Amino acid sequence: MGFVRLLLLITTFLCVLGLWPFVPGFGQVVLAVIGVPVGLELAWRAWKGGNGLFRLRRARHPILQPGPLDGEMAQLPPPPTDLPKPWNGARWRLAFCLGFAATYLALLWIGRRLGDPVPSAGAFAISGFAFTFLWLILGGFVWHMRGYWVNYSRWGNPAVAAAIKRYRRTNLIETRSPPYPRYVIEGKTYYLAWYTPVATKGPQREVVAGKEPLLLDEQGRWIDDEALFEKALLMWFWALNIAPGAWTNGLIQGYNGLLGLVLRFIPELPRLLKANSSRYVRRGLEQEWTRVMEGYEAHCAYFRDTLDGLKKKAQWGEAYGWDSLVELRYEHILPAQAKRMEAINTRREFQLRHRLDETREAAASLRRAVAGRWGFLRGWKDRRKLDGGLQILAIPIIIGDEELPELYKEAPPKAPDVILRAYRSRVAYAREVEAKLGASWAAAEGR
Repeated sequence: MGFVRLLLLITTFLCVLGLWPFVPGFGQVVLAVIGVPVGLELAWRAWKGGNGLFRLRRARHPILQPGPLDGEMAQLPPPPTDLPKPWNGARWRLAFCLGFAATYLALLWIGRRLGDPVPSAGAFAISGFAFTFLWLILGGFVWHMRGYWVNYSRWGNPAVAAAIKRYRRTNLIETRSPPYPRYVIEGKTYYLAWYTPVATKGPQREVVAGKEPLLLDEQGRWIDDEALFEKALLMWFWALNIAPGAWTNGLIQGYNGLLGLVLRFIPELPRLLKANSSRYVRRGLEQEWTRVMEGYEAHCAYFRDTLDGLKKKAQWGEAYGWDSLVELRYEHILPAQAKRMEAINTRREFQLRHRLDETREAAASLRRAVAGRWGFLRGWKDRRKLDGGLQILAIPIIIGDEELPELYKEAPPKAPDVILRAYRSRVAYAREVEAKLGASWAAAEGR
């Protein structure tokens, strides 16, 4: 019904806009009475939907309060507090919406003043086209590429831009890809030039010939130091996590989505299981029912820790400005990496200690008994809500860090051999370029 209601609201609003110029006097009053509430609800839905994409949802519920089992899992650290204040996305979105409304009303007013009224639908279309184009420009080339303009472009950092151009392979198409921060390690600033355009699972990219990384200093000189490169690589990996590189933010959407499912289905699950216990016993699922009831509190603690992990990662992204991040500092990232590894290890130990895998299997068995729409399913109490709660309990929910390569679970992590080989290859190529440039300069001086 939600989608049908939204479709009816949009259709009604467009009809009101289309009929407005052709209805005189009292008819416009009637259209205003219909259109204003519909427009306000559409605006509220758009604003709420935008917040769901760009803002962490706030909620208070007893199930979100820490329990006795929560202390068994370490948590991710909060972001540093001494960072420069990033761009305020909410203010930009509000200014964008107000500008759109002002442009729309201005077009209507100008049309009336000139004696050639512009139809409401036409003014809306013109404003929509103009502000869509403006949104693409501001989002794609200003906000999304902010780190590039500051750190790697010829306008923001001519020395590094010239070095990147100098050490690119001329026989291959090499494309840099976001994020574009600078890396501050022990008080010195470095730049990591990635040439590969495809990000894959974990902190690796498609590293093939012509798509290798190169570490540069502030003067644009390449650096042959694998220990230093691994430090920069760790920071680049954190940049990938907190700068999703997409128009929609998976971290905030993941947190808001999981929070909504937990609040909707999990609190009522014990009551629903008890209300339907006799049916499970008759179907021979008494052991599975008992396992789910015993593991419920542990699963709630695991959900809370998962939500906290997603929230902390989103807070890191907000603190650095998401894709507009400009700088990362090693003294911030290294202790956070140690806490992150501790959180991963304690989550694994918690799952084994409280047999969460067995609880998930038992929940899946209980769900199969209530899933579907057949007639024999009648008689279950709140079957759909019970089905939803068991389905959430049966799905293995992870933050994502558990799937990292083993080398990256050390503190500090070690770079995979494939990336180290790619780095050595680019350094060797940089040496060749330097040798050729030196020979050409010597020949030029000898003339």
